[in-house]
Amino acid sequence: MGYTRQENGQGERKIKLYYFSWLANKTGRESEELVLPPSVTTISELLKLLRNRRHQVAQVFDESLLRPTINKQFAEFFSRLEDGDEVALIPNRPTPPATPDL
Repeated sequence: MGYTRQENGQGERKIKLYYFSWLANKTGRESEELVLPPSVTTISELLKLLRNRRHQVAQVFDESLLRPTINKQFAEFFSRLEDGDEVALIPNRPTPPATPDL
């Protein structure tokens, strides 16, 4: 039987976010916990939030560069995020985009 997602009503939603390969190097971390604002309900909206929060490396959060997972299963960018989800961002190419040196 597959993974069953629990529907969560209103309230705080926390996710664990993992970065792989060159994405971990560019962001300076391998993982972090995030509290999602109500406006962030999909992976696409999560990437927009990350681009807005991290201007120096915003280009690494482009959908064309990444393959997301939710709870260790490959997901689409329109996939909904729920409280307690584990999200991984995996680069889909071996070399990172150019970013300003920090």
